[in-house]
Amino acid sequence: MRKVFLIFILVFPLLLQASKKSILIKAQELLNRGEVDSALVLLRPLLSERKPSKEGGQAYFLAVSAYYRLGVIDSVLSLSGVFLNRYRKSVYRDNVLYLRGKALGELGEKEEALKLFLQAIKTKNGKLRESIRTSILQLFEGPEKEAASKLLEEGKLGKRLEKTKRVDILLPLSAFPSLSEEFLRGFRLAGPGDIEEKIWDVELKKSRAIQLVRKISGMSTSLVIVALPSEQADEVAPLLNLSLLPSLYPLSEDLSLVEADGMAYPFVRRYYDEIDRLLEYAARKGLEKLALFYPDVPLGNSVKNIIYRKLSGYGLEVVLAGRFRADTLAFRELKPILEERGCQAVIIPGITGNGMLLAAHLRYEGVDMPILGLEGWGDELASRWGGRFIENVVFVKPTAGLKGDVRRDTEKRDLMKSYQARYGGSPSTVAQMGYDAGNIVKALFSGGPLNPFQVKEALDSMAIYPGVSGYILLYPGKRFIKYYTYRNGRAVELKEE
Repeated sequence: MRKVFLIFILVFPLLLQASKKSILIKAQELLNRGEVDSALVLLRPLLSERKPSKEGGQAYFLAVSAYYRLGVIDSVLSLSGVFLNRYRKSVYRDNVLYLRGKALGELGEKEEALKLFLQAIKTKNGKLRESIRTSILQLFEGPEKEAASKLLEEGKLGKRLEKTKRVDILLPLSAFPSLSEEFLRGFRLAGPGDIEEKIWDVELKKSRAIQLVRKISGMSTSLVIVALPSEQADEVAPLLNLSLLPSLYPLSEDLSLVEADGMAYPFVRRYYDEIDRLLEYAARKGLEKLALFYPDVPLGNSVKNIIYRKLSGYGLEVVLAGRFRADTLAFRELKPILEERGCQAVIIPGITGNGMLLAAHLRYEGVDMPILGLEGWGDELASRWGGRFIENVVFVKPTAGLKGDVRRDTEKRDLMKSYQARYGGSPSTVAQMGYDAGNIVKALFSGGPLNPFQVKEALDSMAIYPGVSGYILLYPGKRFIKYYTYRNGRAVELKEE
């Protein structure tokens, strides 16, 4: 009897193991046939065992797979969490990481899903590795998908999940030392906190810019500030988008950066949205045939290009276009030409003082058709140059309400005082843009380190920033842009009909 008992003790674990294997085989067969509920019932005893075993790990994997097929995401997350804690060396670990990542991705937790996928993609299982790669790319849309694919191949995608307080600033230190110094003065007066500031000198050569961005893309950084003129900024922006690095463009006046559909945030994007609002107004009023007069400066040319690209979407056309230079002191008679072309309204962006002078000239000539403009019409320059002739000009400008305006005024006074005390004189426009960039950085990192995806999310949620250099739209913001006109020499809001 004693011998029988000893034999039973020796054989029972083998029988139990054989029983577990048969359960797993049967459960797999049921899953293959689509009988998911039956498979889960069969696996239940193995899921409740106290001591982790090889078979138990496989049972958890099969159960996670079953619940994912059923779309029961809570159970997927619950069981996969238990598995990852208990079965750290299981051969099914990569599979479970993948399924948990898929579940989190369906809940919109892109960042957490990506972390798990990047752990699981190290698997030796080629088929699973390809599925994980596909799932990673599904987390991204548009140009970001191409960027993620490139970084994944280069082994750099994981860097975008590392939280830092590092900000890289690209400046033309050698080419434009005064401009660079002014920008840094404003940036540092904003007191952006305990960030890790890395300054790069971008020689005005395309090859140098490409080399620098490639170098930065392999590092752990959270934000890049491109304080370069428009031409050089345009070369850098696509490279940073392909590196999935959010970037601010304080100095660039190229509105096409807005259309890059990446992680680029030009300070002038407000003009892009203002153009939409202005064309909406023209379309609503039936002003289909437009004349466009724009200043021959980088921003003026950029505004002109965007207007032309947007016209057809509103059923409008420009039937007369012209540009004027900063040294223009007189204008030829335009009334006959406008009438001959059948113009119903004139767009003058109002970026320079001569734009206001041109509007006054048109009114003096007796041109009484609507004159439409952007935010430049709302400053002191407009009333000084346009005088009584700009009454009833319709223009658009962004606002965050009284609270935003008060904040802007306060920030301006603080900057003037700080700049005067440290450097003497008044801050230039470049210094003001540097100050705005510094304040945005301070707001971003006030809660601690962030990774690039979190920085993008924070910038998008910030939406509009009342900067001293002007309102800065960080996200499509037509709702912040209001219509204005002049009445008795004062700019007043024009209520929408």
